Amino acid sequence: MKTYLLTSIIVTLLTLATAQAQPADLGKMPLAELQAQAAKSETAAMIELGIRLQNGTGLPVDHKVANELYLKAGDLGQGAGYYNLGVSYAKGYCVIKDMAKANKLYLKAGDLGFGAGYNNLGVGYRDGIGVTKDVAKANELFLKAGDLGQGGGYNNLGVSYRDGIGVTKDIKKARELFQKAASLGSTKAQQALKELGAGK
Repeated sequence: MKTYLLTSIIVTLLTLATAQAQPADLGKMPLAELQAQAAKSETAAMIELGIRLQNGTGLPVDHKVANELYLKAGDLGQGAGYYNLGVSYAKGYCVIKDMAKANKLYLKAGDLGFGAGYNNLGVGYRDGIGVTKDVAKANELFLKAGDLGQGGGYNNLGVSYRDGIGVTKDIKKARELFQKAASLGSTKAQQALKELGAGK
């Protein structure tokens, strides 16, 4: 169950990493132009090219080169690069599956302002995946993720308050966090609000 939950969160957040890391039209850019920009160390182009390589979109799947691009983008200050490389370690894409390494990369991504990194690291601490279980630390990371505009962070913190995970159960606080998450596009938070009902 924990693996399924983490996998579904990672898949969801990988899509988010794409959206936050690049201008909207970069996904439609012709491959030759994208490769030229990536060669000039344009980090958003490096991320997009890495994703295309990882997914086999318009060129053969090459996780090794994708991971190299993610690392270089991260080293140039693009948090989505470290985040996507973390996903590669979490999934075992051309590297040995290593959740401890993934969590270190998620931390680096978050420290560069990429909230999905803090959110995934929070899941690791909440569930004890690749790190020692620490729900208080998880909740701190969920708040940091939300404050960086990552709705999943506020949603996960809302779940903690709703269910009393590492904090005193507080439905009012949970509702506030779900509302913040929903305003950032979290469909899980929207569902949680429906389940809580109006004004309870």
